[in-house]
Amino acid sequence: NERDIFLDHSVEQEGLQHAWDSALSCVARNDYCVMLAHPHKETLRFLEQHAQGLTTRDFAPITDFLKTN
Repeated sequence: NERDIFLDHSVEQEGLQHAWDSALSCVARNDYCVMLAHPHKETLRFLEQHAQGLTTRDFAPITDFLKTN
């Protein structure tokens, strides 16, 4: 797979919200989308506010999909 959405291309609230809305649209279509982000304080704060109530059916950490030897 490849990245579909980069959450924090901009750490401004509007940019984060636009990327987040794209991810939610992807989930609503039952598509598989790869969303990446950096651990910027703004990004982490945004995720803390917006990811509440989501399940691993909706979102899962990338580490769940990485192969380990």
